[in-house]
Amino acid sequence: MWPVRLPGLAIAVACACGSSPTSPPSNSSASPAQSATQPSSGPRDEARALRDKILRVNPPVVILKNAATFAEYREVVRTAESIEGVVAAAPFVFLELHIASAGHAPLGVAVKGIDPQRAGSMRDLGAALKTGKLLDLAQGDPPALILGDQLAELLGVHTGDRVVVTHPPQAQPAGKPPREYPFRVIGIMHTDIGVYDSYLAFASLAAAQQIQDRGDQVMGLEVKVKDIDRSDEVARAIERALGGMPYVAKDWFELNRELFGGRRP
Repeated sequence: MWPVRLPGLAIAVACACGSSPTSPPSNSSASPAQSATQPSSGPRDEARALRDKILRVNPPVVILKNAATFAEYREVVRTAESIEGVVAAAPFVFLELHIASAGHAPLGVAVKGIDPQRAGSMRDLGAALKTGKLLDLAQGDPPALILGDQLAELLGVHTGDRVVVTHPPQAQPAGKPPREYPFRVIGIMHTDIGVYDSYLAFASLAAAQQIQDRGDQVMGLEVKVKDIDRSDEVARAIERALGGMPYVAKDWFELNRELFGGRRP
């Protein structure tokens, strides 16, 4: 139902929604395998360095729902935050869209809508942000966007420039012109993982929900934990507290197992 093409969440959505993960469109020549070399045969600190890069962008634990709607997410946030070992939880929306600038035709992009007020407590993008702040995503008219630096370079845009987001052609209503959603670039990030830097953008949750046009619905929740090495235990505890299906909780390792050769660093 919500296909996501980035490593980790692609697997999570496949598990929760019964779809198969796919690969991102080739905005650049960097593939996930090229940009995140498998560290299973290398030293443990190399694996942990890769883990830390992934966790700059992705949360330690993700909660998804195997259903067509997820409107009760505020209640699920409260339940998740009551679990021992959980620091905070926040909703998100993930959309596969097209993005264009005045100087470049549309490219594929994954837009992740997050709560700007909670964003700083959920991830540490400080080292990855070349310009801008996550809190600035709350700015509107037009809504704000943070782009991966490779994507920004392909589009020929910098902080302060305007871009336009649309649904992919296959998602457009037949016989109707595509609806355009203008955004303003307020930040550029470099995660050192090519598929993120060439394909990922952050927007506010409200802006992403407007594009999704399904009301106050989310795709899932991000969960930050006190101890990364116990994230799998926390994920299982969350599932138990939620009563299991339709809710599914996955930790960062489950979502990126192949990158680590099937072994936790």
